[in-house]
Amino acid sequence: MTDKALLTIVVDLDRCWGCRTCEVACSLEHGLAPGLSFIAVEQNRGRAPIPGSPQGKSFVPVFCQHCDDPACVSACPSGALDKGADGIVRANPEACIGCGACEDACPYGALFVPPETGKPGLCDLCAARQLTGRLPACVQHCPGRALGLKDIESVAVSGIRSETEPEPKSEWGVGRTVYKAR
Repeated sequence: MTDKALLTIVVDLDRCWGCRTCEVACSLEHGLAPGLSFIAVEQNRGRAPIPGSPQGKSFVPVFCQHCDDPACVSACPSGALDKGADGIVRANPEACIGCGACEDACPYGALFVPPETGKPGLCDLCAARQLTGRLPACVQHCPGRALGLKDIESVAVSGIRSETEPEPKSEWGVGRTVYKAR
């Protein structure tokens, strides 16, 4: 496994304006049906808008967090979901029995079982793209540079902020995904 698999997506909430380009890029990359994506841009999510955001709105790209202790993996009775040594949660559609327990267990709504296939789908951080040296589709196509990559072993952030931008006021995550806001 190369160092590329050790990168994770960092979301700069101050840069996301809700264009949903990441959703389209994900859908096309994974050959999903129109309207389906492993990432969903949610507006406000019950919080006050971020000051200075366009039209007083705030947006949050939501996708699999690759949790440290993933509820979806624990809930799956058939072992169709697994967290690898690299920390990425992956689905094995052949082992899936289509019960939807994983979808119900995900506290982020980031995993779904399309009725057409009955098989789970979730973001895998475009692991195959990373192993070939390419950015995840959502990161590559984000026009606002709200999505970037961070090496888990360091604090250096690529594609998130310039040297002149201030450090974030808050940074949080529950697994392989990190959210930042100023």
